[in-house]
Amino acid sequence: MKFRNTFIIPLAMCFSTFLSAAQLELKPGVDLLVLNGMESSEFEEGFKLSEGTNQAVVKMSKSFGSGGSKDIFTSSPYIVSFQASGKDITIAHPKVYSVQHARNLFNKNPQWLVYEDGDLIDSETVFLEGKGGFVPYWDVRALVRDYNEKNGITFAAVSASTVAVAEVKSATKSKAVTSEKVDASQALSQLQAWYLKASKEERKAFRKWMIDQE
Repeated sequence: MKFRNTFIIPLAMCFSTFLSAAQLELKPGVDLLVLNGMESSEFEEGFKLSEGTNQAVVKMSKSFGSGGSKDIFTSSPYIVSFQASGKDITIAHPKVYSVQHARNLFNKNPQWLVYEDGDLIDSETVFLEGKGGFVPYWDVRALVRDYNEKNGITFAAVSASTVAVAEVKSATKSKAVTSEKVDASQALSQLQAWYLKASKEERKAFRKWMIDQE
């Protein structure tokens, strides 16, 4: 019985720590693309943060105006790095008041805002360079991986559960890719996902490009 109690207490502590793990929250108008090397879609239960340095790849997507005069601004992705100490972190886009103001501000590599329990904390913002061609941000995760390799940046897993989910998804996807038909289906899914995330201007340019190919 004594051994059993000794085993249960550490196990309960680990479970409690997992449940109380710090998470990343996003203010309206902020889209999370990648967190610590993992795509946002890979997180099953909230965006869990690691203790210490974290890296979030985000973009701003916000509408201005009302009615027929409504306009949408979508920024390019930015890498935001910050320290987490067990408390929830919130990321907000730079304060902008119009589409033109946003365009002017984002031409100057603006500083994103990172809060811990409501208090502004230090962070670093870096513009994520896209690849050349029509769709420079087709694979944001690959761009971030290349950036991290060039700068010697690595990240530990946020939790065994999260990594296990990601590995299972990866293994399932690898087994599924057994024919050109499956490859085409995946390419279509990626294209659809990109289109939904694209700005109004990017969608218009893409539709024009498709017409030109016919």
